[in-house]
Amino acid sequence: VVVASSIEGQSTCDGYCANSYAANTQLSLSIETTANARFTGWSKECIGGQVVMDKTKACTATFAPIYTLTIDKKGNGDGNIASDSGIDCGEHCQTVQLVGDIVNLTATPNPSSTFEGWNNACLDGQVTIDSIKVCTAIFTAKPAYKLTVAIEGVGKGQIESNPAGIDCGTICEAKFLKEDISTTVVLTPDASPGSVFKNWSCESESEPANFDETGIKEVVMDGNKHCTAVFDSYGTLQFQDEASIIEVNEEANSITLTVNRVGGNLGEVSIDYKTTDGGANDSDYRPQEGTLTWLEGQNDPQFIIIPILTDKIAEDNETFVVTLLNPNGHAALGTPYQLEVTIKDVPWQSYVQFAMPEYDVNESEGFVRLIATRAGSSLSQIEVAIRTENGTADDDDYQMTADNILTWESGDMEPKSVDIDILKDGLEGTEEFFLVAIDKITDTDNLALDPDKIVAVVTIFDTPPTGSLEFDRTSYIVGETDQTIEVLVNRVGGVSGDVSVQYNTQIGSYSDAATPGQDFTNISGTLSWTNDENTAKIITVPIILDNVKEDAELFTLTLSQPTGGAALGVKSGAIIEIIDMTGSSPSSGDDEINYPGILKFGQTEYNMLEGDGEVIITVERIGGQFGEIKVKYATDDILGINGTVYEATSGELIWADGDSEPKQFTVKLLDNSFVGTDHSLQIKLSDSTGGTIIEGNEVVINIQDDDKTIFVLSADTYENYEGKEAIVRIFRQGNNFSKVSLNYEIEDGTAIAGEDYTKTIKMLVWERGDITAKEVKIPLQFDRIEEDKESFQFTLVEASNDALIGTPNQATITITEADPADCKLTPVTNEKRVSQSLDCYLQNKADIVIADIVIEPYGTIDGGILQGTVFNSGLIQDVTLAAGTIVEGGTITGNIAGEAAGIRPILQGVKIEAGTTLSNVVISSDVTFDPSVINLGTGVLFEDNSLIPNDIRLEAMLGYMSIEPVFGNPVAILTNEVLYNSSQDGILGIINELHDVKTKIGRMKQHDKYGYLYAYFGELRYALLPMQVKHILRTQVTDFIPQNVIIANDGKVTFTTHLGREVIAHPVIQAPDAFNDALKTLGLKPAIMLENGNVQVNTPNTYFYQGRASMKSIITTEPLGLHTNKVPVSLVFTDSDRQRQQFIYPAAADTKALYALPDTKLTNEGTLTVQINDRSYTGLLDYVVTKSKSNELSITDIGDVNGDNCPDHQLNYPNGTSQIIFCIQ
Repeated sequence: VVVASSIEGQSTCDGYCANSYAANTQLSLSIETTANARFTGWSKECIGGQVVMDKTKACTATFAPIYTLTIDKKGNGDGNIASDSGIDCGEHCQTVQLVGDIVNLTATPNPSSTFEGWNNACLDGQVTIDSIKVCTAIFTAKPAYKLTVAIEGVGKGQIESNPAGIDCGTICEAKFLKEDISTTVVLTPDASPGSVFKNWSCESESEPANFDETGIKEVVMDGNKHCTAVFDSYGTLQFQDEASIIEVNEEANSITLTVNRVGGNLGEVSIDYKTTDGGANDSDYRPQEGTLTWLEGQNDPQFIIIPILTDKIAEDNETFVVTLLNPNGHAALGTPYQLEVTIKDVPWQSYVQFAMPEYDVNESEGFVRLIATRAGSSLSQIEVAIRTENGTADDDDYQMTADNILTWESGDMEPKSVDIDILKDGLEGTEEFFLVAIDKITDTDNLALDPDKIVAVVTIFDTPPTGSLEFDRTSYIVGETDQTIEVLVNRVGGVSGDVSVQYNTQIGSYSDAATPGQDFTNISGTLSWTNDENTAKIITVPIILDNVKEDAELFTLTLSQPTGGAALGVKSGAIIEIIDMTGSSPSSGDDEINYPGILKFGQTEYNMLEGDGEVIITVERIGGQFGEIKVKYATDDILGINGTVYEATSGELIWADGDSEPKQFTVKLLDNSFVGTDHSLQIKLSDSTGGTIIEGNEVVINIQDDDKTIFVLSADTYENYEGKEAIVRIFRQGNNFSKVSLNYEIEDGTAIAGEDYTKTIKMLVWERGDITAKEVKIPLQFDRIEEDKESFQFTLVEASNDALIGTPNQATITITEADPADCKLTPVTNEKRVSQSLDCYLQNKADIVIADIVIEPYGTIDGGILQGTVFNSGLIQDVTLAAGTIVEGGTITGNIAGEAAGIRPILQGVKIEAGTTLSNVVISSDVTFDPSVINLGTGVLFEDNSLIPNDIRLEAMLGYMSIEPVFGNPVAILTNEVLYNSSQDGILGIINELHDVKTKIGRMKQHDKYGYLYAYFGELRYALLPMQVKHILRTQVTDFIPQNVIIANDGKVTFTTHLGREVIAHPVIQAPDAFNDALKTLGLKPAIMLENGNVQVNTPNTYFYQGRASMKSIITTEPLGLHTNKVPVSLVFTDSDRQRQQFIYPAAADTKALYALPDTKLTNEGTLTVQINDRSYTGLLDYVVTKSKSNELSITDIGDVNGDNCPDHQLNYPNGTSQIIFCIQ
């Protein structure tokens, strides 16, 4: 097509056409070709397409047809195809040719292939272009054997082959041609840092694989071969904490850092550690330095314990750094190897204040509870008095309880409550207030009271006889995906007459207010109560789901205009917070199953070296997993570096419905020869499906050139003791092709050369190929002057041959005064009971015994064994106490374990720090501890019954039986006791002396295999599984606690002894193994026993069975096995030489919900009487428990299910399950 353009307009010519133009008109002719044609030129009068109409002219445009020539390859071989016209095709190529062109193609097979010929269109490799042509070269592979190489073991490494082909780690298989003389392939292993080559194994070799001391293996390729290289590892040493910054409270006494050996345990390895001051110094913590060692085969965690010091100085949080360095024994240094510890300052005084300055209470509620909190220091005991002061309310309106003293023990930071009784008066419609204040009892410096925070105002809202109307609480949280929220409104105080109240939603004036119609639906209405009615009413607000990622949003629900004489209560307004479905609040509770989620890169930036070979990119699906979703990814070559720095890639990631696992793809990096040039590229996500959102659709890869040498220091801080050496290590990174040198400088700080250290200056030189780290050793001079830490600077300054100086390139070297290794025991000669003393920190070895010692206030014994008499004014941590040892005074922490054999060690007058674990010790009088923050382990005894903490669980101290858990429950040893010098048979011996046990159950024993308590009473066999053992008494012995046996309707048995031991036990299936074996034959899973004593049997389906064992079994002649053909189900088992039958009754799936209702009666035989909505139901529960769509306790008529002409019902529980109640006629 020809387009003619002039000042008069345009015309188009397709074929032959003619037009008239004014004289001297300037015409511009342009060409538009079709896909199968090419323009070849104009006729003579119109060359260039520019024409001046100074006469009649004829212009001819000439076109020639064009055709594509496609060149392809087939067969199992490979080769290259080229032409004399410049074609050079790899896998596939296509060119455009003119009609009549003659193309000569040459096919060249690879060394491992044979060229078989062309297809019919190019039989001899010559093709004449007269139409679209496809030429196919056929290559076949020469016969070859395949060698595959695998890498195993805990170590890492690579395998290369000669001849080339194997580069395992990247390419782990190659083919080698079948030859008359078989090819010998040499495999060379190269272990990664921290790893070592171990051995070879090849499948075709019957004898152990042969290889030389370097690990080089020769494989003769006379068939397909598979060889495995095994690498072992010395391990990587690193801190366990993933975060590089951790915090510790100033009053914590110490911080323990865990160091792990991961990835291997070959050989003995060690690593040094040291602390370095930041803002914190030795007045804030005790600096530490030492070496951690793991022996051959060991990989247990090792610990660095750093004492934290308290002071009375108000200061900012301070930091110090703990560094791992100098790994030895071929171990590698992992990440993190450095932690920054922040010491959070704690005021030295305690502060007590009310949690809120104002409290509102309805007169009908009867009391108001005020909360007082303790802030600041926790180190001492404090007491305050609570007093009241009249406002408009007086003594006729409220009454202070007698106990108005609040006490916090040392270490106790828990809030305390004060209850004040509210008295009902005859006045209506009035609001009154009074004041509550906190006072010091004694004038002490360790307690400070802020006048603005120690007075609270209590306002009493009158409750009329008709009642007050209010929400059940003032704030609610709802997930954006929850669809609705239900809010309860209560009538409190009075029920006289008919009353009502109006409600409506409001936006409020919040900066993060929710939007009606977008986030929730506006509602309004009226709630009504009849005379004598106080049922809670429900307001349902619809919540709207959107696909916008946003912060939590708020709206208000308000009550107004009460009628019938009712009043608005204290809680007349409620704030509702909508949590975004992406989880913008940690308490969202969003249902991710119904939301497709958000896609984001795992990190926003990757920093790589070009020699790394590849970078693995991670894409995460967060916030939901509903439905299948897809997203496309592609590299964006905005800088034109594809093919030189990296290889472009693109593709699609797919997540199935319910899949939220991260997905990955790889970008290949190219190691080029451009020196000193860094690059970056972008990868973008696009075209997501399934309603998902892309958050941050691009990630940047920074690629650093590694073709230059770079020098860096191993750390930016070094520290050692005077009289020793500071060793600074310098690493060479990047290329190692040339010889390079490096200069450094040393400059004084507070440390002076010649006085505190010796300056050593020399040039460091690396030869070609040398990549070893160089060390500069600086002697630190010893003096006898006591002084603070001193430091000087070490700096890398100049490198030769265009080498670069990276970071860190400057380090601070600190000189410390004393070495903890100098801490020694001091002999004592004037004291008969002790022979030595300690007033410094002593790191004791695990097997070293220290006996009869005085530990001074600055003394610490960390580890080892203590024996004899120990007078402690300092700290004992992580020690073993030998039999008969007495520890008197001071503080203990960590793991304190007494020897189990012999006389139990005794603790007298000590303070037990939070986090301490005790075992096999006796706690005597004047021991200070908080049972909620320490671990009382096996064998802990109390010298006096009054010392045992009230309401504490005793199982861990009693110890657990060495048996398999019974239906999932470990069993405490009840023949033990926690009282020193107790009866021989422990708690069980005392229980057996209870009157009801003797007369109704019989003397019980604890079963050796199953742990339950059992007894024979005539022909009956009783069995109970102890599920809970507690201490419920605060004094030595009392007659006020009933010493008896309480057997509940559902079979639960509670034993209470005169010492205050309470044991709760439930009936248990007496032959657990036989029962589980029977379940297995029915295709069911092993049973589990719930905390309430019910036995649950899960199925592969959505339902499960729930039952409850009878307390006793009877002698029977029924056949052995589980009898499920009639109700109740029973198990027949063998007991000694007799057969016994134990019945298993149906049990309620949610007993807690049932017992919350009045007049509920639930028996161990599975019968239930319950009253719901003023109607009473009685029946027998079904064994089957199914899922329910309801989350409320309700009952539904379902007709006659079992065909006994009596209507049955379905009971729906709040926990989302349901159960049939069969009618009992």
